[in-house]
Amino acid sequence: MISRWAQFLLLVSSTRYSLSSTIVPPLYRYDDHEQCLQSNSKAVYCVLVINLKTDTVDPLDSIRIELGFRRNELEWGVCVADCEQELAGFSESERQRLYYPKFTINHRNMFPTNYWPEKVEPYNLTYGKLLNSCVNNRLQRDYNLTQLGHSKIWYCIRIDPPEQQNTGLDWLTVLFLAIVITLTIATVGASAIDLFDGRHVKGNVVVSCFAVKRNWMRLLQDPKTELYRDFGYIDGLRVLINIFTVSLHCTMTSVIMSLYNPEYAEKIMKNRLMLMLTSTTPISVQNFFVISGMLLTVHFLRDIQRNPTFDLGYFRTKIINRLIRLVPVYYFFLHFSLVGDGLVSEPLSPNGQRSVTLEQRICWRHGWKNFLFVNNLPADEEKCFAQG
Repeated sequence: MISRWAQFLLLVSSTRYSLSSTIVPPLYRYDDHEQCLQSNSKAVYCVLVINLKTDTVDPLDSIRIELGFRRNELEWGVCVADCEQELAGFSESERQRLYYPKFTINHRNMFPTNYWPEKVEPYNLTYGKLLNSCVNNRLQRDYNLTQLGHSKIWYCIRIDPPEQQNTGLDWLTVLFLAIVITLTIATVGASAIDLFDGRHVKGNVVVSCFAVKRNWMRLLQDPKTELYRDFGYIDGLRVLINIFTVSLHCTMTSVIMSLYNPEYAEKIMKNRLMLMLTSTTPISVQNFFVISGMLLTVHFLRDIQRNPTFDLGYFRTKIINRLIRLVPVYYFFLHFSLVGDGLVSEPLSPNGQRSVTLEQRICWRHGWKNFLFVNNLPADEEKCFAQG
């Protein structure tokens, strides 16, 4: 077991020294978007999903669990001006030869492509065939590939002139700023009250939730309650499970993004230790909920023993205290998902455009479920603020 851990840590630590990918054609290829967009005021940069039609069966379509990237699906970022220049000397018949029409694929894209109609439809009508022929020309010219692929515009980026840029604040941004101000006032105010009059507000839920010094001391102090003596070890297990689950989800997120060397990521994910860890993720999440439920039950039974004649006000107080602690911070991050790109004045990179605005568009459609705390009830494939 120790040798397995050593191999895994060595594999991870050598990431910076790994060679570039040898997959041909490359799964990810991006033209310089900054140079493209700065070339002129009307420059357009598009990110494409390229599907290559193959006669062989894709191993990732089997019923077995396979780890790897599809070799017949590429993600390329293309500067439209460069494509226009590359194909300037091509005749119409040559362009038509390089164009490959749409065909039925037996899998779906990891991310939906219909979230940016204003970033797709106008450009697809104007540049769709041009980019399709341009990509196939590059596949033949740069990689000696005889096979052609169909290119689908995922989204396009352009720098709008200042007069067309929306510099105003919408109501979501105003609400986000209001939450930020509320959290700031609550934190500063609770910290000041706790510092100068902490004894008299010892049981105040707002001060307990937002006072920095009080929470820092609670984090570091060694609990001496009877409950902790009986269940401290299992609460510690819950913390370790939480750290383990978050770490694995961060690893999964890094695989979703464009990678310099997809082969290296495949090598890590196929490591036996990594396979063992990832296979236990669903069980670890369930264990976390079971432990949390057990600890809540212990608290509940302890309160019943202290006050056997409690009423419904007991539950009301517990729920209100929990909402005061969680809702402001939860809504802060939820609103950040809704207005994230509006808070950035600089143009986003292609990957930034996807990672920031994709979740924003999903939340525009499904965010109301998060506000009402029912987002876990429907079986939606597209979840807003899933990390919440």
